[in-house]
Amino acid sequence: IVMIFDIDLERCVDRGERFRKIAELNRPFIISVVPILFLPKHEAYKRGIYPADYYYHAEIIDFLKQAAKIPGISFGQQGLVHYCPACYKEKEKHDPWHENWCLYGNNKTLEQQISLIRKGKQVVEDIVGVESVIYVAPNHQFDENTKTAARELGYKYFADRGIIKLPCYEDNGLIVVPERDIEQRGEVIYAHYDEIAKQEEAYFDVIRGSMPLGSLKVSEKPAFASFNEKLKITRKKVRDLLKVSAD
Repeated sequence: IVMIFDIDLERCVDRGERFRKIAELNRPFIISVVPILFLPKHEAYKRGIYPADYYYHAEIIDFLKQAAKIPGISFGQQGLVHYCPACYKEKEKHDPWHENWCLYGNNKTLEQQISLIRKGKQVVEDIVGVESVIYVAPNHQFDENTKTAARELGYKYFADRGIIKLPCYEDNGLIVVPERDIEQRGEVIYAHYDEIAKQEEAYFDVIRGSMPLGSLKVSEKPAFASFNEKLKITRKKVRDLLKVSAD
């Protein structure tokens, strides 16, 4: 079975030490970056959305530039700023870390989504010198406008959250890649960068078997893909309800 590892590059408090260990394994994988984390002077930092030190430091950027030249390593892009302003105002009740589509109706038009994705794409290209091939909607929240925007901007792959086990499938020119966590397993396993430290050996075993993104077998869109979407949204709504009840 083909398996690919996708690192959501957030919370890089070790300045790239773990990345260097991963690179020594000499395996292909996906690096999904958040464009705003290249921009420590962005308005979001001034407004306190992100802590002042929560950005990609020079060591991380240097590693990314080197990784961009290695065959088999692919880059993904997580939106532009990775948060919803309306939900951030109510962050005690709503998880705010989404951007393309919102559970509570703070959604963007196709033109708005094309604009934000294009801006993020340009940031990655300007700083890292690489074109992202997979679009990762922040918090895996998206609508059809998001997919259309990704198609129009030339992405080949589009990440989703696989609540149930789904194959990678073709959707009007996009290859949808369902991602699952290390406990669930699947064709694509994803983890936030800082999570790797919690189970380093287990994740390193996954990376040792990781294959290039182009190795994925692509199926027709399964009939139960819509069921996965409903489960995903339900889980996110329950997450917010539990957040309120915990407070």
